[in-house]
Formats: sequence, structure tokens, C-alpha cells
Amino acid sequence: MAHHKSNTAVEGDPDTGHSRGMPERPDKDELEQRTEADRQEVAAAVAAQTRQAPEAHIDEWTQRLVNLAPEMPREQARSFVHDLYFAAQRALDREVWEADFERDE
Repeated sequence: MAHHKSNTAVEGDPDTGHSRGMPERPDKDELEQRTEADRQEVAAAVAAQTRQAPEAHIDEWTQRLVNLAPEMPREQARSFVHDLYFAAQRALDREVWEADFERDE
């Protein structure tokens, strides 16, 4: 009982370009381009999700802060959360920029 295909069965049909085996691994340059494109796509998706609705995040955390410190006026809590949120976003953007810069070097 044979468990393996013959070489001809695996090679496929060279006239049509269809192989029956594993796809060829892209060359190094093509692989790097595809990897970089994938990284950019993922980074863009993450950035879009992060910035999707800052107001919703700010409202949620304002409510949490007001629940923890009911004596704090709501507008003061909202202002604090707003400033903190955008400071954290700037720090995150800087980290992403530095990581991209280091990867490009």
C-alpha cells in the first residue's frame, strides 16, 4: 500500500501553471514587501479602532471617576479624563512612530 504520491502527481501541469503541491515561497524582497504591507494594514486598523469614538471612551471613564469620587463636579471629571485620554493617545502614537522608525533602520 503506497502512502505517497508520485513526483509527477505532485508537480502538476507545467503547461497551465497549476501545481498540486505547496505554493512557492515568495522571494525575500517580495516577502518583505508583503510583510510591511500587512504591518501597515494592521496598524491602520488598530489606529482606526482606537480613534473610532473617543467621546464614548471619555464618557465611560468620566462616569467611572464620578462614581469613585462623587464630590467631584462632573465637568471637572470630564475635563480630567479628556486630558488624560489624549495625553495617553499622544504617548501611544509616539511609541508606534518610534517602533516604525526603528524597524525602518
